[in-house]
Amino acid sequence: MRQKRTTIIDLAKACNVSKTTISFAFNNPERIGKDTYDLIMQKAQELDYIPNPAGRNFSLKRKQTIGFLLPQHFEGTLSNPYITQVIQGIGNICNIKDYTLTLIPPFNGSMNEAVYKVSVDGLIAMGINVKMDVVESLRKMFIPFVTIDGRPGENMPTININDKKASYDLMKEVLKRGHRKISIVALKENLFEKDSKFESTTQIRMAGFEEALNEYNLSINNDNIYIYDEECYLEAGMNVAAKIVKDNKKTTCIVCMSDVIAIGCITYLKQNSFKVPDDFSIVGFDNIQTASIVTPHLSTIMQPSVEKGEIAAKTLFELIEGNAIETLHKILPHEFIDRESLKDIN
Repeated sequence: MRQKRTTIIDLAKACNVSKTTISFAFNNPERIGKDTYDLIMQKAQELDYIPNPAGRNFSLKRKQTIGFLLPQHFEGTLSNPYITQVIQGIGNICNIKDYTLTLIPPFNGSMNEAVYKVSVDGLIAMGINVKMDVVESLRKMFIPFVTIDGRPGENMPTININDKKASYDLMKEVLKRGHRKISIVALKENLFEKDSKFESTTQIRMAGFEEALNEYNLSINNDNIYIYDEECYLEAGMNVAAKIVKDNKKTTCIVCMSDVIAIGCITYLKQNSFKVPDDFSIVGFDNIQTASIVTPHLSTIMQPSVEKGEIAAKTLFELIEGNAIETLHKILPHEFIDRESLKDIN
């Protein structure tokens, strides 16, 4: 027998509040007290209550908007040019479809709460996987969704590159040039990845680095391999470069999991009279537009960020329109781009 869906009346009774208060909790939480809000959210989870965002605009079959779930707050996410290029790709397809694009950050530190508040025809998210609570919420609300850089799962469309192979290729190039004293700057996990039972992007890329190091009888646990982790923005790259200079002067190459961190490293080193690549080689990951402009030009892994956004949006519109998806899990190509920031020291 099909279980009865919890209604707003059921939740109001359980919380001993009015339906209006329940509505405020999901739509205008600033209008009620924190204790009341926390109680409603707790009971909503216990009773498996899913609000219906369409109720705010029930007269329209389509909202003519899709959402992009940000893995962090606005500042942390939009300071990463890789993500802004993904958004550009999504926006390109929205323009063709005459749709608007809504950026959706976590609400009160929760993606579930953010999803409850949105009124969209579909969603694109970065880095989610099939075992996450937010995925279950999207399915219960019958919201079509696609993930970029997520872990593939049944009936969950994903747009990725082969992160492990790309990271292997990057580290292999560094080792081929003779570098054995290496500082690795990993990415701090975002909100999606912290909630994940799967390997994070950082863990997958570290596995790729480890595979390349093993071929040279090295590992990430060697004395001359240093590991740092940083948020993904320019100042963080400058900060980690300062730590590397202070902590160990043996490093010959800094391997970064993002271009924006690598460019921050270059900026700090140049400001402090170090020469790149003579004193430190630096490599990045993403091939953002600035990578070919910064001096010296940055050696990096190219992943097609704009194309990822475009393909994710096209896939989402196929779902919205009720069409079948030919390829559920798309793997896009990557390429090592050899520029000036990586020196051969053989």
